[in-house]
Amino acid sequence: MNHTALRIDTDGTHQAVTIGSDDCIPRDLGCDYIDCVVFTLTATAESIDVWVDDEGAFNQEANVLGTIALKEVCGTSATEYFAYQHVLYGPLLITGSGEELSSISEAAARAIASKLETYLNANL
Repeated sequence: MNHTALRIDTDGTHQAVTIGSDDCIPRDLGCDYIDCVVFTLTATAESIDVWVDDEGAFNQEANVLGTIALKEVCGTSATEYFAYQHVLYGPLLITGSGEELSSISEAAARAIASKLETYLNANL
């Protein structure tokens, strides 16, 4: 079974991607979708998981727009994680949360994409 995820690049552009099947090992997600060797899976909300480059601060650009969008969409549930990690680095892969790989919900994907579109269209 394939799953849908949202990839957010460091420039704020985003796209829906189809990720592996149930037998896909997590290491492949990092290698194939967020261009890293070591990944971290952060649970910033009950409904989403965020896959990030664990060594991103050393070898990736800051993903400011993605970080801001996630903070706003996740609200208080993101507070604990972001108290230590102020900005995420490199491309982000957003999936559904849970012990097994799952698709991001349409509502969560729309909410994050809407925030990103607002930032990308802003005259800053």
